[in-house]
Amino acid sequence: MDLLDETVGAENWQRHHGRDNANCIVSIWDETKKQWIMKEDTGTESNTEKEKGLAADSFKRACVNWGIGRELYSAPKIIVWGNPDELKYKKFSVKSISYTDTREIAELVIVDENDIIVYGTNHSTNNKATAKQSTTIKATSEKLISDAQRKRLFAIANAQNDLLKQVINKYGYDKTEHIKMSDYDKICKEIEEKVNTI
Repeated sequence: MDLLDETVGAENWQRHHGRDNANCIVSIWDETKKQWIMKEDTGTESNTEKEKGLAADSFKRACVNWGIGRELYSAPKIIVWGNPDELKYKKFSVKSISYTDTREIAELVIVDENDIIVYGTNHSTNNKATAKQSTTIKATSEKLISDAQRKRLFAIANAQNDLLKQVINKYGYDKTEHIKMSDYDKICKEIEEKVNTI
């Protein structure tokens, strides 16, 4: 609604709901044609507050027909690994995002409340030159290990924190929070071998 107000003016757009809020028509006044241009779409019920969720979803979908929020459909599938009981209390936010000239998401980094990167991507696009560059994304484009996997590392090290630090330093890490999934199994194996020889 704010975007419509800012872009076309609060008096130059309107919405109408039909079929018990299942459908929404968003109309924008065309000064040249001297008429309302309408775009319509259908929503789905939400798990809570069915009627309100249905109205909100049909409105959002109608707005997508006008190009509002269309880039959200280019977002990658995001999975954050970890203990479900711990994850439900965590808060995540977008640290950085960039778009192509066609408003598709080119790069995306998501962090938790401790500013630890839990998801990073760098999509290849045909419009690389027009996408804003982000060194943060390029440096951390690989998924990092979860809290549960970090705890497993400490358990494998059997309270030998110096040994754990020595092994992760060998792989270029100063903290377990920064370990990439691609190195995780190798690090676990090396720690296990070293613990077994002590």
